[in-house]
Amino acid sequence: MIVFLSGLSGVGKTTTARAFVTRQQQFKHIIASDLISGAGASIEPADEREVIRNQNILVQEFAGFRQYFRDYHLLLDGHMVIETSKGDYIIGDEVIDGLAVTHFVGIIDNPSRIHSTRRVAQKGAISFFELAKLQTLEMSVTRQQAERTRRPFFQVQSGQVESMEASLGLAHQAIENILQPPRPVWRLRRLL
Repeated sequence: MIVFLSGLSGVGKTTTARAFVTRQQQFKHIIASDLISGAGASIEPADEREVIRNQNILVQEFAGFRQYFRDYHLLLDGHMVIETSKGDYIIGDEVIDGLAVTHFVGIIDNPSRIHSTRRVAQKGAISFFELAKLQTLEMSVTRQQAERTRRPFFQVQSGQVESMEASLGLAHQAIENILQPPRPVWRLRRLL
């Protein structure tokens, strides 16, 4: 099982993930930005070119971790929307496909709480309204990727480890159905 844990910087993904893997020791927690910075790239890309470079690094480095931890489930802590000084970039389908994600979990929180966390971490000034919009976009893109890949999506409040466990437990029971190839959709054309 490869779970993509998405959410804004400062939402509590890493804190939630660490609590989760403490309780669920069959999982390994991997932070996307650690893989990228470990390969020598900046985790604060300036533009689209750097975002693409970083995502290529992530896919390559994560493939190595999948091999190394093949006896474990993986919890990849990352973003679907990358914030840069030149705008926000949505991660492409090829990245999600390259990561071989089987489940998506979106972590959300109150924008005022995220704002406080980001201010302490000195992560760019952004209004509550903008944070709320960005969080909605992050969850929307995560949900769209789940639908596109026909994988389960769960939205969990930051820190709610039990909810995350319950969601993934239900998903794990249904994994045989999820991993079946999609059925073709036939459209009937009316003959004139």
